[in-house]
Amino acid sequence: MKKLMVAAVVATMASASMADISIKGDAYIQYVDRGIGGSGSDTENHKRVNLNVIGKSGATTVVASFRTDDNTMARSGASNLHQFYITTKVGPVNVKAGDFYSTIGLGAWSKSEARTDALSLSTKVGPVTLGVHTADGTTKDSGSGAVSVPGTTHVSVAVKIASAKVKVINNPNAKWTDISASGTFGGISVAAEHLGQKSKALMLKKK
Repeated sequence: MKKLMVAAVVATMASASMADISIKGDAYIQYVDRGIGGSGSDTENHKRVNLNVIGKSGATTVVASFRTDDNTMARSGASNLHQFYITTKVGPVNVKAGDFYSTIGLGAWSKSEARTDALSLSTKVGPVTLGVHTADGTTKDSGSGAVSVPGTTHVSVAVKIASAKVKVINNPNAKWTDISASGTFGGISVAAEHLGQKSKALMLKKK
């Protein structure tokens, strides 16, 4: 269904007079030959391909990211749509919705977590940036099996004080608060992050 939605969106945006479609990505191939034995050559190869299709029309951007991860000789890794989201602006509010990776704070304890059916909203009120992020629960491969990642909803407040950016993120249900600060002082970049929680029921597991 999502692939059909991508095709429909790309087709619609391609027909717009100001539409901009781009394709970006990267790939690697690893080939190993362990020598020729009695049963023939002992070789294996691994490959991974990332492909991002990006469509733009005005303030709206649609991103569809495909990945082929071939980690086994059986080549069980198949091409999959691992990100599909839209970003736009509605009045003063920035909107990001869909399936995408998200990072809490500076990423010291939760970085690039895959979120499904996620929605992020942010807006500026004077020097302060207010935000809210919500996402459904999902599962991820930990290498030893599937791990459940519960849904989450948290709010954030960010402000720049002198040359430092301070951000506070709070999840009232899981009872945790993340405080981060970063800036450049005398040509030296400094960053710090602290996570405080009142329970172990984290909505996002440490990656």
